[in-house]
Amino acid sequence: PKDIQDRVMSFYDYQWRVLKGADEEKFLMELPRTLQQQVTNYMCRDIIASLPILRRANRALLNALVECAEMNIYSPHDEIVKCGEKIRGAILVSHGEVEVMRGNIT
Repeated sequence: PKDIQDRVMSFYDYQWRVLKGADEEKFLMELPRTLQQQVTNYMCRDIIASLPILRRANRALLNALVECAEMNIYSPHDEIVKCGEKIRGAILVSHGEVEVMRGNIT
């Protein structure tokens, strides 16, 4: 359908503007494990460490949390989580804006 095609094209256009064609996940997977951890740590650590509950956390705990982090890119107007959907963990936004909408949960 045309609307899905438009969303797919929009996603790749947005990803190209943000990453300049680089495949972040592939890039990371090609690195040695220790270097993967250092890069991921650098990319996620500030946002995780900025959470009030983790401000005094030690480096080992922050490293463990970063290692569990999953990075995703979403296009503008993408639905990240559907209303009523259960998720495990937390969603942290490092760049951009998110609109939180509440609907009727049945």
